[in-house]
Amino acid sequence: MIIPIPWIHNNIQILSSLASSLQRIEAEVTQHMKVAIPHHDGEMTPCFEYTAGITIYEVHKNKVVSKTDFTLRSKEEFDRVRLLRDQGVSVLICSGILDTYEGLLTASGIRVISWVSGKASEVLRLFLQNKLAAGSARPGTLKVGS
Repeated sequence: MIIPIPWIHNNIQILSSLASSLQRIEAEVTQHMKVAIPHHDGEMTPCFEYTAGITIYEVHKNKVVSKTDFTLRSKEEFDRVRLLRDQGVSVLICSGILDTYEGLLTASGIRVISWVSGKASEVLRLFLQNKLAAGSARPGTLKVGS
């Protein structure tokens, strides 16, 4: 079967246009997001599932435009996941987190950056500067090659 050159050229143009559109959409999404950080008195709490408070920061073009504090009364994993999902959170930055919670959050489309500690404001600043990395290993696990 011989495919005419104009047909190939037209389809390449269509695919190129789609790729450009996807890149623009991705850029817009990364310019506006909500970031959740569980903390107590400004310090990251050691365990997501037992934290009493969480702040959701609305970020536009790497600048915080608003923040909302939530008191977490329920210890039910679905309630916590539902809150973050319903608030449109894109990223959760936390210290310790059980695999169950992390799996539910990830399945809900929320990126989890875990095993981070320090002051919530500093952690957020590092995240916005693209300098924040998740911790190296979960407690009780071995690093490869150790």
